[in-house]
Amino acid sequence: FPPYAKEVASDTYLVCNMLRHMLPPQVIQSSIGNLEDNGDNKEKDHADTATEWISLVIERLSGLGLLPQMYRAAGGGSIRSNENDDDRQLMVTPEQVVLLNCVGQSVEEKVHPSMSSSSSSSQNTLLGGSLGEEENILTTFRFLVKEVEYIRSKFSTSSTTTVPDEHYDGENKCSQNAYMTILEIIATSLSYADQNNDSRRKSTNNTSSEDDTCLVSKLQTCLGQETSLLTLTLLDLGTLIDNLSSKNRGRKARELVMANEEQHLVVVLVRLIGNLCFRCRFNQDLVRLTEIPMSLNHQNDVNDVVTSTTKTTIPTEETTPKRNGLHVILSCTSFAYGCFTLREWALVAIRNILEDNDENQDIVSRLEAQQALDTPELQKMGIKVDLDKRGKVNIVHDEIKKEGGDV
Repeated sequence: FPPYAKEVASDTYLVCNMLRHMLPPQVIQSSIGNLEDNGDNKEKDHADTATEWISLVIERLSGLGLLPQMYRAAGGGSIRSNENDDDRQLMVTPEQVVLLNCVGQSVEEKVHPSMSSSSSSSQNTLLGGSLGEEENILTTFRFLVKEVEYIRSKFSTSSTTTVPDEHYDGENKCSQNAYMTILEIIATSLSYADQNNDSRRKSTNNTSSEDDTCLVSKLQTCLGQETSLLTLTLLDLGTLIDNLSSKNRGRKARELVMANEEQHLVVVLVRLIGNLCFRCRFNQDLVRLTEIPMSLNHQNDVNDVVTSTTKTTIPTEETTPKRNGLHVILSCTSFAYGCFTLREWALVAIRNILEDNDENQDIVSRLEAQQALDTPELQKMGIKVDLDKRGKVNIVHDEIKKEGGDV
């Protein structure tokens, strides 16, 4: 890239000022009520020439593999000045959030170009470079995963009952937004298929030399083998599913409650897992081999249900089946009523995880009902559910059962 490009991307004052001017004056004025309301409630396009040029500069610098430099510059003095320096405050600035969202929109346009798009030069490139610049691309995505780990550690090391302390008002929201946006950038980038290379779609043998030339396949392998992205994503999805299960305990499927943030996060996590596993045997196996512990609250809920319906002792760690990433992905389908697109993304992820993987397919084929649980609603209706040795479900009315008959 041009010799001055890295200097531009690393200039804290320049980068921060560009990002602060991404919002045109009209948006700022309207947000503080300085614009008169003329009764026109139509949505206005606030994009202006300056915003378009700033977006173009950010897109070009990111395409040169300089996103890490811009991200550090956007952090001002809150982050390390050297990428090898571990002395770092876990802090995300609003400028970094703007940068990530700008890059995310650019990546989305590259993968799914709109009919009105005039940016044809970027359609044959991935974030960080083009097909001839694999190392720049891999370096960019390694950096993004590292940022995910930093942001995640901020919340995982804090107490489960308190919110991490903020250096400024809204910092936690900025951190959550940055975390979500980075995952979206990676997930969207993995769905990119180069128009000039059809080998990835046609080939089913990931060990062939032809597949090694596929940039997206290399990115999948790099993220799965060299980073903890897939493991952390599975763990976060397991925690989210457990929290949703506990929150919706006792509710009917059509009464599931999921906040907008929860819907957004669960779809992003499932989508990322599915794209990481597309025709990538290593990542498929990693999903199966990754053990996902059950959260304490959800485990207590399960124990309460089991003991109240079976009158047996509480399951111990030795008797409780181990849960892996595949089980968590399968569990997502039960929340389809709470999130419009979750079922579709979960099915895509399951297909990608099972494709040409006999071990994963065997786990799914051996899944079966373990026991029937009587809920309070069924008890009020005088109905009991029995499960025979073959896994067949029989519905029995209490009065009929006393006479020895089944329905």
